[in-house]
Amino acid sequence: MSLVFRYTCPVLGCKHNTRPVYADSSQIKNHLKYDHDYREKQETAFRLSLTASPNERRSPMWFVDALAEFSKISSKRGI
Repeated sequence: MSLVFRYTCPVLGCKHNTRPVYADSSQIKNHLKYDHDYREKQETAFRLSLTASPNERRSPMWFVDALAEFSKISSKRGI
């Protein structure tokens, strides 16, 4: 069994932004890593107050981890 989260993507304009999906942590991180570019993740992190500046430079994986953690709404046991 893996832990499944109710997930809405924090990036504006994403199809998973309005309709939540159930996914585990690796699926959430893969979505953020491959479906959004660096600038989208950077702007979203600033909008959510995860960074101090809209141009703050961080590693791509830092943004993926921070946004994934922020966007997990609730958890439940899945199969």
